[in-house]
Amino acid sequence: MNVGNRRRERWGLLLIAALLAPACGGGGGASSNPGPRARQVKDINVGAASSVPGFGPSLGGFTFFVADDGIHGRELWKTDGSDAGTVLVKDINPGPGPSFLGGLTVLGTTLYFVADNGLWKSDGTDAGTVPIPGPLVFSSLTVVGTTLFFEGAEATYGREVWKSDGTAAGTTIVKDICPGSGNSWPSGLTAMGNTVYFVADDGASGFELWKTDGSDAGTVQVKDINPGPGSSSPDRLTVVGTTLYFNADDGTSGIEFWKSDGSPAGTVLVTDLNPGPANGGAYALTALGSTLLFFGSDGVNSGLWKTDGTGPGTVFIKTVSMVDPLIGFGTMAVLGTTLYFTGNDGTTGYELWKTDGTPAGTVLVKDIEPGISESRPYSLTVLGSSLYFTAETAATGREIWKSDGSDAGTVFILEICPGAAGLNPGGFTLAGNMILLSADDGLTGLELWAFTP
Repeated sequence: MNVGNRRRERWGLLLIAALLAPACGGGGGASSNPGPRARQVKDINVGAASSVPGFGPSLGGFTFFVADDGIHGRELWKTDGSDAGTVLVKDINPGPGPSFLGGLTVLGTTLYFVADNGLWKSDGTDAGTVPIPGPLVFSSLTVVGTTLFFEGAEATYGREVWKSDGTAAGTTIVKDICPGSGNSWPSGLTAMGNTVYFVADDGASGFELWKTDGSDAGTVQVKDINPGPGSSSPDRLTVVGTTLYFNADDGTSGIEFWKSDGSPAGTVLVTDLNPGPANGGAYALTALGSTLLFFGSDGVNSGLWKTDGTGPGTVFIKTVSMVDPLIGFGTMAVLGTTLYFTGNDGTTGYELWKTDGTPAGTVLVKDIEPGISESRPYSLTVLGSSLYFTAETAATGREIWKSDGSDAGTVFILEICPGAAGLNPGGFTLAGNMILLSADDGLTGLELWAFTP
């Protein structure tokens, strides 16, 4: 089972637990600790049923999200943080059926998204939420300048890279990479500067690294890393400054760690981390300033590494795992010059860690659930000078915590579902000076909540 499936399974189980658990009583954000109070913004799916909010970006004083009110199915909503200001934008698929929304993205003063496999745009009103004629859309939307890039499909060209300026006339195929009705299956669209990098198969050289500036002539294969019809299958494309990092298999060294400046000569193996045919790929790639941090193994040292893009500059930092067997890769957040993450050194279980990119500066922040038991911090979110997240303890269940990076400053602040039953807060998103989240108080299901630190 891959990481994404593990994560979905974990949170699916949490959702089932939330729906089946007995009411934990109280509700309303009561907490035994002084500090902020959470409030339910709106019971969208009225009663004990859940609307399960899934958050998108903010625009014009509203945060857009997807939710199910039990009447219209899972559709597009917006909120300004008040009950009256939390409204359905449009019932795209009329009636109780969902419209399968995803990829919510802001470009200028307009919200773009995918619904019913087509491209849509919205100004936040029912009348202003309209489809953009064009192909079926099968990827998230990637913004470069004033253009949206995405994987589109239609009968003439198959699945290829498309672009849109928000108009029907400006929604066009970028290049027919696999000529005719064949599919190039573009994926991993990642913006670096004015260029979008992605993985595609032209039908001759397998799945390799490509780039586009939005023109046919400017859409080219960067390098045939695994020469011939074999695929190098680049993945985990991550930008640090003007360098693109990724994993790839050149056909001789297994899956290893690569970088590119967009030129064939500048697309090179950073290091054969695990020499020979064994895989030495990098995982959970994250930029910390001009340095790339990642998790990987050279066959001897397994845990946190860093690189400056050179072999000698790729060094092991510390033995700590981020791969939770229940939730896959945990979440990470950068606060100033520090990266916070969910880690496990083999003695404390999965707890809150931080690193400045040095061995001495890579430490456990707090053993929230002491011993081998674990609190599994999740939804790490930075607001101001503090880190907010959820963590699970035997005493409170999964509730809301914050940290200033110290043991003493890592504290439990909010208990939405009093007692040990709490499993529910998550999906934090910033909305001005508020944090919006989905939570279950044990009475009204997973609904829209907010708190102001």
